[in-house]
Amino acid sequence: FSINDSYDLDELLGAGTRSFVFGGVRRGDARPVAVKILRELVARDRAVRKRFLDEATANRAVVHDNLVGLIESGEDDTYGAAFLVMERLTGETGEAMVRQARRVPWQQAIPLLIQVCRGVAAAHACGISDGHVTIKKLFVAQTADGPRVKLCDFGFSSATTTPANAEQRDDLYGIGTVAHELLSGRSPLEGTSAAGMLSDDPIRLNERFPT
Repeated sequence: FSINDSYDLDELLGAGTRSFVFGGVRRGDARPVAVKILRELVARDRAVRKRFLDEATANRAVVHDNLVGLIESGEDDTYGAAFLVMERLTGETGEAMVRQARRVPWQQAIPLLIQVCRGVAAAHACGISDGHVTIKKLFVAQTADGPRVKLCDFGFSSATTTPANAEQRDDLYGIGTVAHELLSGRSPLEGTSAAGMLSDDPIRLNERFPT
């Protein structure tokens, strides 16, 4: 199927509680794209729909090598679906990298974390925070210049967080948890419940790997 007679979509890349992500190409130049479309039940909530489109408009103004490039957003003329068109990436997620390696060597992790910081700093410079930076938002794309981190969905609301209520320090804390997980292969918060994770002190790296 197509979106606004501009994008031909032919592959389901993923599905979440709020949206689907399809792969396809842009008509005219055959550029590969990924298109996020809000689920119909979610989009019926006018406030959620408006927030999605407003966040898409705001985030399109932030252009940086370490943030997923946003191409277009809007509502489909035929189906009325709220959509967001993004650059299509080739590589692996941060979660997959940790799952395969268990622990990412520090020589490999540090350059990746520097790129994470650069992407977050670029968004902060434009007044955009996320509030929920996790390893799930990392995508490591393979480029001619080597691995490049792309932060996905930065500055977009999820089922549990709203960037409008986030502060920059929330993102700095998130970067710390990403660093811990890359270097140790495990989250610094490992409670069996949300309440437990909030009440327990984070596990320090030197507790897991004493020198």
